[in-house]
Amino acid sequence: ARCLCSRKKGWGGEFEGGAGDWQSLGPPLKIIPGQAFAALAAAHLAVVASGTVTVEAALAGTPTVIMYRLAPLTFQVAKLLIRVDHIGMANLLAGEGLFPELIQEECTPESLAREVLKWVREPERLARVGPGLARVVERLGPPGASRRAAEVALEVIGFEGRAGEPQNL
Repeated sequence: ARCLCSRKKGWGGEFEGGAGDWQSLGPPLKIIPGQAFAALAAAHLAVVASGTVTVEAALAGTPTVIMYRLAPLTFQVAKLLIRVDHIGMANLLAGEGLFPELIQEECTPESLAREVLKWVREPERLARVGPGLARVVERLGPPGASRRAAEVALEVIGFEGRAGEPQNL
């Protein structure tokens, strides 16, 4: 097994230098800065933080587990302000839980292992989420996808405003 990790360009080497002898703990890890889509397209499975990378995973057709953990107070405030069924952008765009989401207390090594093993042991799951992945691509459409994705996200959280006008959030 081989693992790829993409990180934003310009981020320091905290990960590479701050985790002790992590290279000896598991399969070889190759870090490729700024190449998330390339890593996702080459992957058999992805574990990602919630955000636009979930859309990239959907576009790449890569089975994915979404993880996200906030400070407890921040999470409680967010729950009061934003009411959505999913937090992953791919899941929001599809209107269903294509990719499992491990949020807050569910974000544990045991939960991650369980969800990863489901993808590995049930390869037919990808075929079942295929129509949802197609919906993500369809909703993004031709160029201008970022704007449309933002409009869908604002619609989902119930933000009122006119399309095409800058909004103060």
